[in-house]
Amino acid sequence: MKSIQLFCFLYFAAFTLHAQDTPRSLVEEGDKLFNENKIEQAITKYDEAIKKDKKCFQAYSKRSIAKAALNDFTGALADVNMEIKFDPCSGAYLNRGNVECELKEYEKALKDYDVALKLDSTSAPIYYEKGLTNFKMKNYDESLKNLNKSILLYGKYKRCYYYRGRIYLLQKDNRLAISDLTTAINLDSTYSAAYIIRSEAYNNLGKRDSSIKDHEKVMSLTDNNYLAGNNLGYLYMEDGDTTKAIDLFQKLIKKFPKIGYAYNNLGYIMFKQKKVEEGKELIKKSIELADDNSYAHRNLAEIYVSENDLVKACFEITEALKNGFTKDYGDEMTEWKSKYCK
Repeated sequence: MKSIQLFCFLYFAAFTLHAQDTPRSLVEEGDKLFNENKIEQAITKYDEAIKKDKKCFQAYSKRSIAKAALNDFTGALADVNMEIKFDPCSGAYLNRGNVECELKEYEKALKDYDVALKLDSTSAPIYYEKGLTNFKMKNYDESLKNLNKSILLYGKYKRCYYYRGRIYLLQKDNRLAISDLTTAINLDSTYSAAYIIRSEAYNNLGKRDSSIKDHEKVMSLTDNNYLAGNNLGYLYMEDGDTTKAIDLFQKLIKKFPKIGYAYNNLGYIMFKQKKVEEGKELIKKSIELADDNSYAHRNLAEIYVSENDLVKACFEITEALKNGFTKDYGDEMTEWKSKYCK
């Protein structure tokens, strides 16, 4: 009798496990693994779900997201196409638009977002993604319309305010930029990118203290943000606080020895402090790491002019111009070329 009971128990357990091994349960297992950042294991579960049901659109959808997380956007596109085949809903077209955007197929992405909006005209995420795509295409007026609609539908999405703030900054409306970026920061006080862009808007309005505070906030959140550190050091340098600037640039060079901008800024400070050779070597190092840094070429040219070595100065002036100095910083190098390179 006991053996019969044991057999029944084992049979029931095996049957239960088999019954649970459905496409839906496999997708759920995959989701759990994905949330644990076990992406490849999650994909395996989605594979198993699709083997059991070739029309399991949920598995195609989740697998496309997982592949995108591994930067396999071609594979993600193939999966989302299958998702649309078996479930042509607004979310599927949104997913395909997002993948096409990653592949820089922006026109296709916009078409898919439009289809998605026809299916669901009240989706804030679709308007946001459409706005982001238009932003990447530099269609700023269209992007604003999309972001405005997304914010109207759901006003708590920080990235909408961030990108709208960036558009206002590009349009030189610094006050509106600050307003939106402040809203983004209020929604997420650790939003480093918003602090960085807001600091630029503050700087444009001559509010140097506010700009510096925003950069310092970013550095307090993470010391891995090279851009914020370099910009903060430059602001210290412009304000004449060379002690803070030198300390910060030295820390950046130690932490990021393969990035050249801090070498250039520190080198220029050394030059201005009459430590010419030290400054020259630092700026040369900057150029070695990033030959297209037009301002580093400009600074090295200034050192050579101070040494009356006009041949080398003219070479650096030419390099600065070749690497877009005029577009980025104005006519200074053109004037120097006329003055020193005869």
